[in-house]
Amino acid sequence: MSHDVFFAVFPLWLKAFVLTQLVEVPVYWAVARRNGDLSKQPPTWRVLLAAAAGTTLTHPLFWFVWPLAIHDYTTYMISGELIVTFVEIFVFWGLARPIGFRIAVAAAVLANSASYLAGLLLRFVF
Repeated sequence: MSHDVFFAVFPLWLKAFVLTQLVEVPVYWAVARRNGDLSKQPPTWRVLLAAAAGTTLTHPLFWFVWPLAIHDYTTYMISGELIVTFVEIFVFWGLARPIGFRIAVAAAVLANSASYLAGLLLRFVF
């Protein structure tokens, strides 16, 4: 990616990154809190940190690295979202202990679905 392209794309990425955090972090938190077993609920600060960490790791890779490997838009979106979700499952599960793996899967799938839909809605509205 050239210098000019990066600086043209960066402001768009930053807006998308903030939107993604605003959508995904509350979803992760809500799913983690719906777990009925109180002994398997980490402190709120750890849930929020784990949710933000996964997105902080995957979002720039999805925007700036994955397009270099995949040029077809549909393939890029589907494969990228699947990879992002997969990585975020393990980041959330690893950092939000003692949360269970199934809760981490549910949280990552719901959070990434919600942010993808929010992005689509904004794309059609604006």
